[in-house]
Amino acid sequence: NGNTGTNYDTIVTYDTIITYDTIITVDSIIVIDTVIVIDTVNLYNIVMQPDSTSGKDAVIHSLDLFTSGSGEYLWASAWTWNGGNEGVMRALMEFDLSEIPSNAVILDARLSLYGKKSAPDQHSTFDVYGTYNTTHIKRITSQWDENTVSWNNQPSTTEQNQVMLPYSTSPNQNYLGIDVKLIVEDIVSNPENGFGFMLQLDEEVYYRAMAFATSDNKDAMLRPKLEVSYY
Repeated sequence: NGNTGTNYDTIVTYDTIITYDTIITVDSIIVIDTVIVIDTVNLYNIVMQPDSTSGKDAVIHSLDLFTSGSGEYLWASAWTWNGGNEGVMRALMEFDLSEIPSNAVILDARLSLYGKKSAPDQHSTFDVYGTYNTTHIKRITSQWDENTVSWNNQPSTTEQNQVMLPYSTSPNQNYLGIDVKLIVEDIVSNPENGFGFMLQLDEEVYYRAMAFATSDNKDAMLRPKLEVSYY
């Protein structure tokens, strides 16, 4: 049937190029620097309950009565004497803290005062006399001598970090473990302005009183005691 002259040149080209350039970089750097420093410190606990030889305490009286550094009792009081003359008494005490370094860290300081166990002149309580005998413990800021201190030459005090003793509820009440840490810190860190404690009524109006044993008391268990922990 003849030559049709038809040519079939079918060329199929597949140029499919797939390139996978997936680069995963993981830079995880974990640094754990745990440093534990343990400083070995020496902890000290001292208990002071001095006797008449090493103790230092005194009473001063605005009427110049009963002023003494050798009596068996301390008073913070306001009373009447000698036919109704109004007078005020304040108590002073000092413990030797010189062995505690000025840079010591005070952990705790507790003062214990033991009430007078025999009448008269015990605590005047609110339910007996109708007056409150709330008292403060103040830091003494100038030097004093228990044998020569008097009302007229009494040392200066500060109310900074003073501690309150709430009014008493029994005639011969003890006040044990009084927190005086801040006062002791002040004395230790700045001894030029720290010379013990003064007990002073909040309201020096009669009839109010607190009475405690001194370092001269015959009963050694009743003498003022100070316990200090530090490092």
